[in-house]
Amino acid sequence: LEAVHPEQKKFGTFLELLSQNDLLDTFLKDIGPPEQQREILKKYLFESATTLSPNEALVLDDMLHTLKSESVRSFVLETLRGLLDATTSTTVGSHTIRTISTNKVVSILLAEYFKGRSDIPAWAKPAVETYRQHFSPIEGLQTSQLFRMEGSTQVNIQQHFFYDDRGSDKPEPTWDGHHSFRSFIQSFGGTVVWDKTGTIQQVTGTKNVEIKDEGDYVTIRQRDARTNRTITIFANKPDRKDEVVARVQADLMKQYAPQIVVHRGHSYHAPKTVGMLQSNVVLVNLGSCGGAKNISEVLMKAPGAQVMATRGVGTMLVNDVEIQIQNKAMLRSGALDWKSLRQELDAEFRKRGGLSQERWGSYLLPDQNRVAHLVVALERAVSE
Repeated sequence: LEAVHPEQKKFGTFLELLSQNDLLDTFLKDIGPPEQQREILKKYLFESATTLSPNEALVLDDMLHTLKSESVRSFVLETLRGLLDATTSTTVGSHTIRTISTNKVVSILLAEYFKGRSDIPAWAKPAVETYRQHFSPIEGLQTSQLFRMEGSTQVNIQQHFFYDDRGSDKPEPTWDGHHSFRSFIQSFGGTVVWDKTGTIQQVTGTKNVEIKDEGDYVTIRQRDARTNRTITIFANKPDRKDEVVARVQADLMKQYAPQIVVHRGHSYHAPKTVGMLQSNVVLVNLGSCGGAKNISEVLMKAPGAQVMATRGVGTMLVNDVEIQIQNKAMLRSGALDWKSLRQELDAEFRKRGGLSQERWGSYLLPDQNRVAHLVVALERAVSE
């Protein structure tokens, strides 16, 4: 760090990435004892800091919630205490320039961090009381949000995005997009066959679940005859070029207006999926590694969406199970209750054990997704 001497903004971004991938405490421990950790943060994160922007607030909020070091957490809170009296402002936006006071950003950050807690220090209580209304609980999604009537049937539309990870020097076991797609189809009882080049030759379903090969994509339909609800999933094939995926998925999104969008590619593919979101999407599932870092971008495209994401490693071992249990709950009740769904998923992954249970531990359902809550609250404050 002494040799590089990173800028404050770049160092903050670096810490955010570490936190989102559960590596922040490891990094701080490598620096040395707590006093050295505080010194590094003071020098490269807070040096000459008299303002706090919304983006910087997201970094600090993540740190406050994920740090295991009470000493460093106390240092961050004391720094925020000092900024409460700041009279500075910061500008946000690229097309429409708006300003927000440092005091308001800090106050909203404190309200998020201390919400639901009884150990609020006296100096933070006025801020928490003023802005606690921005953090009403996210409990689930109602039938009116997840389904729409088509004739006498309640219909939910989902789009699932897969991407090509083949390369001239990459053996078949490393074609992650292909293997994720195959696992996804198999979770519905179907099969996928590709040739030695990775070109998908056949996708088939079963008598219980309709899977139709549409060329560049497949259509999957799940139906509950008792409730007269149907879920239709459009999923592109991962052997298509990015421009084909973009064209096909954009056409489907325009034609069918999905309520749910699921990203199943690596994190470096996520901007392609997020860039195609429409404002009426109600649930976005970021199944890639470190999906939490894309939440701000998701909410810019779909401000009312609830977001599922992972702070660590995303895996088909979790994604396929979560989607199946979620869809069954939707068909059964017509709604999603995050607390109930999390309990059901916890029980399922305890039963499965092993790597899938371990990976499930880093997944965040929308009610746990404090980053999304804070993004929305800061955006409201900027607009006031």
